[in-house]
Amino acid sequence: MFLWSVNRIVSSIEYKKSTDVRTVTARVIDYDIKSSDDEYDDYDEYVTKLSYEADGIKYTGKRIYYREVSIGDEKNVEVYLTPRGKYKMKGDDDPLTFLLACIGIPAGLLLTFIGGMVLVQIIVGHFKKPTGADEERIE
Repeated sequence: MFLWSVNRIVSSIEYKKSTDVRTVTARVIDYDIKSSDDEYDDYDEYVTKLSYEADGIKYTGKRIYYREVSIGDEKNVEVYLTPRGKYKMKGDDDPLTFLLACIGIPAGLLLTFIGGMVLVQIIVGHFKKPTGADEERIE
């Protein structure tokens, strides 16, 4: 989650600073259907793999659709030029996703810190020399 959060924020910053944003036609080259587990929501997510071309170079990206798709369907997608000179599909503008990305960074750091402290305690406890009181119990 931590890396996903960082990637979402970096992509958002790259998009805002991009000097070239354009809409291109992408073609569905593969998809996977994920059905809703909620009995009240009757929808399917179509997780698609799209192929698009920008400046004569072919790229691929992923996008979720909530309507039926087929291989070969054409979709208009917005792409932007990254600082590394490659084009990337614009991420979703869902505010909730961005908020989760922002929360994921400190949560990931906190969990990493706590996990590290637990590991240090385990390692220190394993290599700790027995004291006089511990030696009496050992015998």
